[in-house]
Amino acid sequence: MRARLDIEGLPLPSVHLDWPGFAGSGRGLLLWEAFVTGEAKARGADKCGHVADALIACKAFAAALPHPPKGMPCEPSHEVRSLIGSAVLWSGWSGDLELLRARCLVIKP
Repeated sequence: MRARLDIEGLPLPSVHLDWPGFAGSGRGLLLWEAFVTGEAKARGADKCGHVADALIACKAFAAALPHPPKGMPCEPSHEVRSLIGSAVLWSGWSGDLELLRARCLVIKP
């Protein structure tokens, strides 16, 4: 498959949903999911709750480097339908249909 190009005609970096693929390539865009619940969740019902939760997840991701967890905190018992993979396909960033079934890295603080 030819490399996808951005609006300036430059090749887009590869997209990765897993840490080993991203780390092994040495470049690209890593997309991951945050699973912030329970006691890890930011307190308060203000409008910035999602922003605070995102910050908690980013700090947990940074703390896990250079080896983020390999397993998911809530391992599904069935195939996944990847919304993040669907978004990558929809954007035109990739044409790899396997992204529809790909599990992404999940960080749970």
